[in-house]
Amino acid sequence: MNTVRTNRWQILAVVAVAVRLAAAAPTVPQARAALQQTARQTGMMTYERTLPSGAKRQYVNPSGPDAMAALERATARGSNVLEIMHFGYPGAPTHSLARFDGQLLHTQTSNWSKWRLRSWGDRLRPSAHKLYSAMIQLTDKEAANLRAQIRLAVEEQGPEPHGDWGTAHMKNAFAADRGINCTSTWSGVPIGEKGEPLSKLLGLGHSSGDPHGFQRALEGEANDRVFGIAVYGPKLGDFAARLEEPKFQF
Repeated sequence: MNTVRTNRWQILAVVAVAVRLAAAAPTVPQARAALQQTARQTGMMTYERTLPSGAKRQYVNPSGPDAMAALERATARGSNVLEIMHFGYPGAPTHSLARFDGQLLHTQTSNWSKWRLRSWGDRLRPSAHKLYSAMIQLTDKEAANLRAQIRLAVEEQGPEPHGDWGTAHMKNAFAADRGINCTSTWSGVPIGEKGEPLSKLLGLGHSSGDPHGFQRALEGEANDRVFGIAVYGPKLGDFAARLEEPKFQF
């Protein structure tokens, strides 16, 4: 009887460990392989690039509603993938966007001292314009910390204001008291296990407030935590040309 009970508990313990492992965030190689598989299954142009540092990037060109939906499913809540995005055509506004847990997020200000976290859409949509993305694989702890930062931002800023923002803005969320803009909101968000900013986790050192500079660094200088680079928008016939050159050159 005792042996049966012991075996039962041993089985339950093994099952519990298996469930925890199954729920863990993908490793970087797993995330890159999953992105490649998603691209191939939906007919996206894709290729792998290895940087001089040894870091690898899977490049994809999502175009059309099916491709957009596939990317959304592949990077949904639980994947722990943070995407940092920028427009990439001459004359485009220099503004940093993010996508995490299915939320499309950015920050805006009324006077450069009060910032609010806002949505820039409800889902990815086809477009004639290019939108460049760097896909970052977070650990379970880092993703949990980012979710906590988002929750705190929503709590601190409260309902959408009418007229003057007054107190309706982030105060401590995203370490806003350090002085931020739409880019350093993300590059400097303290989500590491010891409070490290995102830029340090990616091997980039100090946070950046330059939208185009940050996107270039994510593509060409960050470690392999940046596992994917996407160029959303039109289907690019020359996407696989000049494989060793960066896509974001603005």
